[in-house]
Amino acid sequence: MPRQLLEEMNDHLNENDPKDGILIRLRGYYFYYNNPTEASHTVLVHRDTCGHCCFGAGHNNNAEPGRNGAWVGPFSTPEQAEEFAARHFPHHGGDIDRCGCV
Repeated sequence: MPRQLLEEMNDHLNENDPKDGILIRLRGYYFYYNNPTEASHTVLVHRDTCGHCCFGAGHNNNAEPGRNGAWVGPFSTPEQAEEFAARHFPHHGGDIDRCGCV
């Protein structure tokens, strides 16, 4: 889903609507953890409205959750996501960066 559409949807969430409450609780920052044997070991922190992240669901509708990796979060701040990734996934060697959406 395009980032612009996700941001527009996010702007119109109603805290009094129980259906919207699900996405409201998923607001925050995420990173994608992938198998450490993959070529790229960089952990990228994303916003919930990033087209890659899509509130932690990812952009590939056909992907089997957890097969190749998993979205981790939400976190309140990008720094909190970076600290968690560094502490719990040290085999990435500290290669933690931010997506252009952050």
